[in-house]
Order: sequence, then C-alpha cells, then structure tokens
Amino acid sequence: MKFLICGLGHMGKIHRKYLEQLDIEWVYYDPLLGKHEPQNRLKDLREIAQHGVTHVIVSSVEEKHYENYCSIREAGFKGPILIEKPAVLQREDFNVFDDPLVSVGFVERHNPAVQVLKNNIDIGDVISVDFARCSVKNVSNQRVDSFTDVGIHDIDLFFHLFGENNSLEHYFSGFSNTYVLVLRKKENFIARFIWSNETSFKERKIIIRHKSYTLVADLIGQTVRKESSDSAGRIITETLYVEKSSAVLSQLVKFIKDDYTCSGRPSHSFYLELKEAM
Repeated sequence: MKFLICGLGHMGKIHRKYLEQLDIEWVYYDPLLGKHEPQNRLKDLREIAQHGVTHVIVSSVEEKHYENYCSIREAGFKGPILIEKPAVLQREDFNVFDDPLVSVGFVERHNPAVQVLKNNIDIGDVISVDFARCSVKNVSNQRVDSFTDVGIHDIDLFFHLFGENNSLEHYFSGFSNTYVLVLRKKENFIARFIWSNETSFKERKIIIRHKSYTLVADLIGQTVRKESSDSAGRIITETLYVEKSSAVLSQLVKFIKDDYTCSGRPSHSFYLELKEAM
C-alpha cells in the first residue's frame, strides 16, 4: 500500500502524520512548496504510475481540487481517491460525484461525539437545532471567508444527522466575516447556524432541543450532555459516554479498508446554492 498526498499543506501534513503512525508509505505532489522538500516528491502527477500508488488524498488548496482530481485520473490512476472538502467549487464539476471511487473528506462525521449524538436523536421529538463554529481571529484562516472555509462541515453534519431533504426553507446572511443560516424543515423543526473567523473564543458546538430533553455536543472536547428536568422542574444532567479518538485517523482507517464512501453531492449542492447567493 502506498499513498499519494496531493497537497502537503495543513491537512496534508495531518494525513502524513497518521500515515506514518500507521507505518504506511507515502509520496507527495505539491508545486507550492518550493525547494525545501523531502525526497519522496512527485514533480509531476503523470509520475503516479511509476511510484506504485494505491490510494490518493487530494488536500491541495480548494481551487485546485477538481483540477488535481482530473489530472490524477488522466494519468491512469484507477484507485480510490479521498478529496478534502469542498471537493468542487462549481456545479460544472459535479461529475466528480459520479466516480464511485471518490469520497469527500467530511471528517466531522467521524468525530466520536457526532456518532454519540446521532445515536441519541429522536427526530420526531426535535424542536430546534443550533450549530456554532467560530474561531479566534488572530489564529484562524483568513485566506477565505468563514463560510467558504468551514460552512460545508455543518451543512454536511445536518444532512448526516437528520437525513437529506429537499424541502428546506432558508434564510442566509452575513456581515464582515460572520455568517448565519436559518433552515426550516417543512412540518418539522428549525435549525440555526453561525460561522465566524473573527471571534475571541473557539467553539464547535451542536445543541439539539427535543420536547423531552436537550443534547449538547462539544466537538472539540468530544463530549455530549443530555439535559432534562423532572416533574418538579429540577435539572437532570447526564454525561453520555464518548470514546475519544482522532476523527482524521478514523476516517483514514475506514478509507484504507474501503469502508468509507461519501459522495458529498447533496451537501455540495446546497453549499453552492448558498455561495451563489453571497
């Protein structure tokens, strides 16, 4: 087994760390790195065949995802490809989702807190949902706006937790580098989202309010609380067990075992609909 990491930036280096932890051989392609590269470098993606690559991770800048995917397939590679989110930035490139060996790197699906959350949701009892994903301005990604940077994570988590549904009414707006989205599933419940790369506190939280209890998940701390009250109004707090682990490593292991497929078409479709309205 041998991996090609196409793009050795922030996410590429995280994948490299876990590949080395799993004792899996890797090579990389990244024309943006300049002259300071290790020896296992591809100077051209057309070299992929001669290196015996079995799996590919595309973790380049978002604007190059589709171009790199096409170059890899044109070079004759027929194996599985994991493309970091967002896989594409325009609808004209949606043919990538027709490739059965392509998966999109929606790493938050593999956060153990999300898995516990999903197992404890009673969709018929849900009233409202809140998603918050905010970062400290001085240390966050300022190369792109916060919605472009992380918005698709929570859109995908919404579909992952509550199912794909085309009957969504929505309101989307933004100011500076902060964006809000309100969704209403017809004849069901309301979901609210906030994304910001200009706060003074880092948070990744999901709150799911049921008629009979509320679930509060911290995706950073990987914790889930179940809050309710008794007939006298006394608060009852239950901390649900979460077996903490690396979401990136869990996703990578499933990808290696051919046990991870996620086309990402519904999430990208709605994400791009919102992007077009910005």
